[in-house]
Amino acid sequence: MKKFTLPKDGGLIEEGLPNGVKHTFEHIPAHIFEDEDAASERLAERIAQAIDASEGTFRLGLSTGSTPATVFKALVKRHKENGLSFKNVEIYSTDEYYPAPADANSRNRRLYSDLISLIDIDPANVFIPKLTETHDSAAVSEFCAAYDEKARGLDLLLMGVGEKGQVGFNELGATENSRTRTVLLPYSSRKRQAKNFSGCINATPDKAIAMGISTMMSAKKIALIAWGEDKAQVVKQVAEDAINPACPGSLLQKHDNISFYVEENSASLLTRNVAPWLVGPCEWTPKFIRKAVVWLCEQVEKPILKLKQGDYLANGLGELLEQYGPYDQINIRIFNDLQHTITGWPGGKPNADDTTRPVPSTPFPKRVVIFSPHPDDDVISMGGTFIRLAEQGHDVHVAYQTSGNVAVHDDVVLQHMDAARELGFGDRFDEVKEIIAQFSPYLLNEPKVSFRNGKYYVFDGQHTIISLLEMNEGKNLQIRCKVYYGMTEQEEAKIFSMQTGAGRKLSPADKIRAELHAQDIETMNFRDATLKTGVSFENSGESKSCSLRCINTARAEYERVGEKIYTEALDIMVEAWTGCRSAFKADVLKAVVAFVKEYSGKYSRERLIARLKAEDPETIYRAIRSDFDTPVELRYVAPIVKIYNGNSTLNALGNGK
Repeated sequence: MKKFTLPKDGGLIEEGLPNGVKHTFEHIPAHIFEDEDAASERLAERIAQAIDASEGTFRLGLSTGSTPATVFKALVKRHKENGLSFKNVEIYSTDEYYPAPADANSRNRRLYSDLISLIDIDPANVFIPKLTETHDSAAVSEFCAAYDEKARGLDLLLMGVGEKGQVGFNELGATENSRTRTVLLPYSSRKRQAKNFSGCINATPDKAIAMGISTMMSAKKIALIAWGEDKAQVVKQVAEDAINPACPGSLLQKHDNISFYVEENSASLLTRNVAPWLVGPCEWTPKFIRKAVVWLCEQVEKPILKLKQGDYLANGLGELLEQYGPYDQINIRIFNDLQHTITGWPGGKPNADDTTRPVPSTPFPKRVVIFSPHPDDDVISMGGTFIRLAEQGHDVHVAYQTSGNVAVHDDVVLQHMDAARELGFGDRFDEVKEIIAQFSPYLLNEPKVSFRNGKYYVFDGQHTIISLLEMNEGKNLQIRCKVYYGMTEQEEAKIFSMQTGAGRKLSPADKIRAELHAQDIETMNFRDATLKTGVSFENSGESKSCSLRCINTARAEYERVGEKIYTEALDIMVEAWTGCRSAFKADVLKAVVAFVKEYSGKYSRERLIARLKAEDPETIYRAIRSDFDTPVELRYVAPIVKIYNGNSTLNALGNGK
């Protein structure tokens, strides 16, 4: 899978730079490729060359999991297209669950499906540390010792590195003297593996047989692999940092023939990428100079304008001073450069000189796509910008990225998609199927039942009951319910409208309908006042030509200003904008209501309607959202006053004309 990166702009000049210099900070030399596929192709080619060059049996060690999948794919390609034969190859796996589960859930299932089943290897030459049944400790120890002896001295060991530096099932605290043995899997490891067991951690094995660090170190050559930005920190720890048992992969630094195959994202925190000026000569582009100065500020904990010449020299930036100094001029230049990237208008400020701004004001509105690797990154990482773009009237979209490799599991994204549908953005998923898919007895809310007129009526929890029946293959079963006695049908509806349990929150339209069924007087008056103006409720089944999209806001305005002003404002909006859905946005409604209340008896109804007909209500919405100077109490009424007055040099209000 392609891992996209920004185009290079400046950085280390690697041409002619000796590897000894290039790898100054790397105890394990890293080979960096454009993406995972390119790295896998290179590694597969070297494995193929080693197999072809082998005069006897070539002994290949392979780790389990998903990381080596692209390498397996590249090897299969060479087998099918280039005639690479595996008849003289023995394959040794690094680990397996104990006892080993069914093949579909085993650690080695991808090794078989993605490689072994697609090549010409003799099944007798495939060795897996696999015990399908529980044995006594002596038998297990004997099996592990035999496997360890057999797996020593491999010609090549290909290992993926876990997010915490694990190699195989050698978790935190593994020692360099460890051999093939049984290990207890910590909760964190089982949680990662639970996705292979329907997400159930209790069904995930808690033991495994793992090749030890000592066994791995006996291999003649080791190739480590890691893909994706989420592996960047561990790549740095394994390749550059000091040996630490808390990062088992770092123990392999002592091997005298080991390499790291990484791509640009997983290598992003290596010193030659973070601070390449410490490694060798650099190409000093404006963007790269800015990167270096910002890095220096972080190192010495100073703002840009307080950096001194000694700071540059003491942190390997003498080359920058020599080519583009003096230091104070660099400071000022970078400060001004960064200053021009800051704006409160991410989509461009209208009617302003935007020559030095990061985004021009035109065209307007802009179509904006926010790419979010995780379903919450859009609000966690740039929620303020997100809101500001929407408030300023731009067409904003969010694209959630769900590769399943370096992002989140698809089921989490589906939950967020369902939430979007619940908010009105498309049809809802089948609620019963969702409850079944996400069922947990710990989260189950008890259905509410009313005993009335000699019968039991379920007034909340129907979907739960149907879901439980479905899960029980349609057979009746006993479940715990809350039973209420002496309630009227209206009281049941009232409780339903007020409940805020663990299920989805009621939509405003659903809440209104429940309160109407409960014969709530205030709600009935609000409904009648709205309907008599010709406006229907969104999702009510009424005509949508004038459909109220902002029920909560409308209800609040009705209660704030009273029926007379509320219905007068709606009448005006219906006459001016019938058929225009954007007319009944919350801000537009509040604006017209505010005007009618403020200037009741002082304005001409005919003039206002005529002026509003000539205006797109969307422009009123944008004017309100982009107005940060007008006091809040006047922000809504101001655009309507401007429209009403038009080009009149005098205030047209107050004379009824």
